[in-house]
Amino acid sequence: MRTFLVSSVVLIFLAVASIAGTFLAMRHLNMFEIIESQYAGECVPVVGVPGVEDLAADESLERVWLSSMDRRDESDSVRGAIIAFDPENPLDTASWRDRTGGIPTVFEPLGIDLYKDEGVHRLFVVNAADPAVLIYDVSETGQLDLIQTVRDPRLTTPNSVVAVGSRSFYVSNASQGAGKGVLAELGFLFGNAGGSILFYDGSSLSNAATELKFANGLEISADGSQLYVAETSGKAITIYDRNLSSGVIVKSRGLLLDGFPDNINRLEDGALLVSSIPAPRAFAKHRADAEHVAPSRILRLETPIDETGIPEAVFQDDGNSLSGATSAIRLGQKLLIGAYAENKFLLCN
Repeated sequence: MRTFLVSSVVLIFLAVASIAGTFLAMRHLNMFEIIESQYAGECVPVVGVPGVEDLAADESLERVWLSSMDRRDESDSVRGAIIAFDPENPLDTASWRDRTGGIPTVFEPLGIDLYKDEGVHRLFVVNAADPAVLIYDVSETGQLDLIQTVRDPRLTTPNSVVAVGSRSFYVSNASQGAGKGVLAELGFLFGNAGGSILFYDGSSLSNAATELKFANGLEISADGSQLYVAETSGKAITIYDRNLSSGVIVKSRGLLLDGFPDNINRLEDGALLVSSIPAPRAFAKHRADAEHVAPSRILRLETPIDETGIPEAVFQDDGNSLSGATSAIRLGQKLLIGAYAENKFLLCN
């Protein structure tokens, strides 16, 4: 009888623990949140540019750079593209062509960042297919000329890049492994700290930060003294103080979010636009099947970031206008919002 009672108590405890664990996991994944569409302006879809992962505003060319990849095309021949889009003339044929000249041939662009200073005009691009970070010279007409490819065995899952010099940059490594499969998904769910940030000083790569919970979007402050990092599975923006001469970064503080941050882009006034995944389970379904929609959310964070501050949701959609927003940037009075797997992006006033 005593054995039976002990066994029953153990089973009840395990059942309660399982239910509690399931509830906490569902809460962590925001499965109880209702996402309603809201935006103060007007948006129109620009159809025909698939999988816009990241965006970078180029005021000198009056264009926005887009990294594009048709993630619904499973053929071996599919190749990504970098497009220089003119928000004021969206029907201009020059806004639709790839600017890389087909180099490299194996190309899956993710994060991008623009660097312009003292006659240097360059675009930095993460190539997930190689993997590597590519540095392109930008011509006066907006054509890209590949001048350097940075590879390293530690670049296992490069995701985002932010340039801090004509050939120097930080790159985020989402995780230590290949980033796919059940183990990777479980690691994301439980916030395994296998992500890292690498720093390239123009000659060699070095570890800048480790133990990040899925290191994703990167951005630098206007004065270069701080590095902002999106820890996606940690649901946080982490701030690092940065030594301008050595590039060494030291963790300072962080801001917890309701959603799962993706890419970060800085506006002219210093504020940050952060794309946030409000419902990762819906996003995973959308990635696997276009019939499933996933909510989108764009946050505005004022800088310097206050740990107690509440980010402003400047754009939110239930997934019917745009599923799985990945990045947002403003050029003039136009706001562009990209999506991971949709064959369109949004052009908003």
